[in-house]
Amino acid sequence: KTKDGSVKMNPNKQDILSGLAEPDILQGIQLLPGIESPSETASGLYIRGGSPDQNLILWDGIKLYNSDHFFGLLSAFNPYITDNVKIYRSGAKPKYGDRISGIIDISTDKKIPKKIEGGLGINMTHVDAFLKIPLSKKTGILFSTRRSITDIIPTPTFGRFVQRVFQNTSLNENQNTFDPNFSEDDGRFYFTDATLKLISHLSEKDKISISSLYTKNNLDYSFNVQGFDEGSSDKLNIENIGITSHWGRIWNPAFSSNTTLYYSEYDFVYNGSNPFLEETLVITKENNIKEFGLNFHSDLIINNAITLSNGYQFFSNQVTFLLQDNDFTARDNKKGPTHTIYSGLNYKKSKRWYLDIGVRANYYSALSDVFIEPRIYAERIFGDHFRLKGSAEIRNQAISQIIEFTTLDFGLENQVWALSDEDGLPVLKSDQLSVGFLYSKNGWNIDVDFYYKNIDGFTSLTRGFQSTSESFSEGNSEITGIDILLKKKIRKYTTWLGYTYSDTDFTFDDLNQGRSFRGNNDITHSFTWSHLYTWNKLQFSLGWKYRTGIPFTNALGIRTDDEGEFVIDYDTVNANTLPDYHRLDFSVLYNFKFSKKENALDGKLGFSILNVYSKRNLLDKSFSTVETVDDNNITQAELRELNKFSLGITPNLVFRVNF
Repeated sequence: KTKDGSVKMNPNKQDILSGLAEPDILQGIQLLPGIESPSETASGLYIRGGSPDQNLILWDGIKLYNSDHFFGLLSAFNPYITDNVKIYRSGAKPKYGDRISGIIDISTDKKIPKKIEGGLGINMTHVDAFLKIPLSKKTGILFSTRRSITDIIPTPTFGRFVQRVFQNTSLNENQNTFDPNFSEDDGRFYFTDATLKLISHLSEKDKISISSLYTKNNLDYSFNVQGFDEGSSDKLNIENIGITSHWGRIWNPAFSSNTTLYYSEYDFVYNGSNPFLEETLVITKENNIKEFGLNFHSDLIINNAITLSNGYQFFSNQVTFLLQDNDFTARDNKKGPTHTIYSGLNYKKSKRWYLDIGVRANYYSALSDVFIEPRIYAERIFGDHFRLKGSAEIRNQAISQIIEFTTLDFGLENQVWALSDEDGLPVLKSDQLSVGFLYSKNGWNIDVDFYYKNIDGFTSLTRGFQSTSESFSEGNSEITGIDILLKKKIRKYTTWLGYTYSDTDFTFDDLNQGRSFRGNNDITHSFTWSHLYTWNKLQFSLGWKYRTGIPFTNALGIRTDDEGEFVIDYDTVNANTLPDYHRLDFSVLYNFKFSKKENALDGKLGFSILNVYSKRNLLDKSFSTVETVDDNNITQAELRELNKFSLGITPNLVFRVNF
């Protein structure tokens, strides 16, 4: 826990976590109360009730629009060159903007290596390598890369991932429909990422760095059946490219500045074809974001207690998407330059007060409007062991993901990024409050937060209600909750308990007769109990996760509308609840040296099991219709229930060499 209210992680230095054979940045932070992933993925993070697209994810100052591999199951960031990760659940500094929920600020190593360092590793999903090379006393480079092995070597871990990811998709549907003895399929999936960073300390006052990141996910799947001239085809490619340059200068002992330029590009392309229908269905989906940004930040130390920070930010993003099938085409192409100025005052009085007071003003050119965001974070310190804390803030967001139904049958990645405008998608606005306390003594750490959020600007397109896919409605969300973290260290044993109580309500004028109802990912109770024990060169970690189920809308039956189409009749929106979720995870790590020599290579051998007792947790329930034609040429419809289940028992094994 840092003084400004954030939580800081060092994934490259932390002990082993339950269920992870090696560090995973986005999986690791889910041990914090208030951070949930109802879909059981790394990137599907709901931070204090906010949806994943409302989280700001920065990598060396680059704003990212895709942060995962394998449809969310793995983080897209190499932990072995990551210096630290700062997580804000609330009370963010005014330099962070354009998102209304959590902030995940990832920074890679900033130090120039004194000697060549590196590492190689392999687990049951991918291989990786990194190098840190000094070019001189003042300059060095960092390089890392990862590449999946699953398209070359099938593994049990990959097999479990496939079962989890491709449930209820067109890929599975074709295999279930046709006898596998009369079909053949050819599928290839792989992911890769690479980073390169140059660090140079030009002088004692000037430091520069240039960082770049590339991530790619590619799926190429075909399914052929004897008797059909063509087979089905699903081709998906997701790429994220980012580059940033940073210049930090200390002008004098009281004044310093940081200037950052960055470029980020997200590119999504899906092409699908299914000839096994009455009419061959061809679908195209594209989503592209190009963003250029400039950040300038300065700190002026007025005295030992007061620091004044000011900054200017500019970014321009161009967002396009194309949705197209046999009968439907939708396009959008918007550009939204944004200018921001902000100011913050930090006050620190030893063992008495810590205050961050700031304001942020955003001018969205596309809307010709200014949005003001005041913020405050405060701590009152009582003695050496107890602190009271609180925060209040207003935040806005002008880009969101919307649910699209063109590729719903494909079942993967059916969201696209879209910019707010005056006539359609509104700007999201969040008012947030939190209050709590911290206690630390004799190895005990207790962190308690009560919080409240009110979010305006929701639409039925951004929240995705299956029962109302034809309508467009605006609404708001109200979230209240409490996060409790209890940690105790006893010599070589550490245990921590995380608990969250949360209540998320949605209100839409045109849904549920204007009455509030449970939010799509409302998790009332969530509990995590983790253990770590170190014995000589071995680390053991055991963790149990329990949470109550999320709501869903039940289907009552099928009827025929005025146009003769079959439609599903639904119960009250989100009036039903899925069963409770629970899972036990285990990990063990052995650290060793290859010889007794002083400069001997370091080795690591790790093993993990997700879902030790193989609980079949239900993650999502939806409904669809299946139409058939009987012998009398009469079309009938059958209601189909689509259930999505969690990962089963999933092992992983890792071997690493560091030098």
